[in-house]
Amino acid sequence: MRKILLGISVLFSLAFLAACGGDGSSGSSGSDGTGTTGATGTTGDTGATGDTGATGADGTIAVPSADSDLAITANTTADSDVTLGQVARTFTLSGTDNETADSRLRYYGYLGTSSTAKTAVAVSGTSAANSIGQTIPLDTRLKTADNYTLTLTADENLGGADGAITHLIICPGNEAGDATSCASAAINDRGLGALYAGTTD
Repeated sequence: MRKILLGISVLFSLAFLAACGGDGSSGSSGSDGTGTTGATGTTGDTGATGDTGATGADGTIAVPSADSDLAITANTTADSDVTLGQVARTFTLSGTDNETADSRLRYYGYLGTSSTAKTAVAVSGTSAANSIGQTIPLDTRLKTADNYTLTLTADENLGGADGAITHLIICPGNEAGDATSCASAAINDRGLGALYAGTTD
């Protein structure tokens, strides 16, 4: 029994001595390491382009209807230019409509080889080939009188200046085209013609 108690005493003594031993040396400080920066994330993909919208339907403009009271009347004086393909004569255009401010209707002038066959486009003024003495097209939104005077001037060629032009034609029209029925008048060219060209008698 004594041996057991002695052993226990020795064991406690050793444990106590170990607890009372000198301080152990301090461990070394860790290095001040700086953490590495994380990699930059990749840019996301660009989104797909949206579909193009559908094209709108084309607008429409109706061709003007025939103007039933539109008329061209020749004056009673005959052509005074005896050169073939040139006419000196005036005409009266009546029955044009007094259009509203938003109207697209205008009156277009032509020279033709018949009352319906348009051959040359009439031009404004009096001193040019195919001129009819008015601003063409006629804009009757600015109408200041009931009638217009159309003038074919001496020494100005009509069409090919070969006598083929026989009619003055005026049509109501717009961007879509002319009416199917127009006003016309015979110009009655009194030119001597090719038969007499070059004669001296």
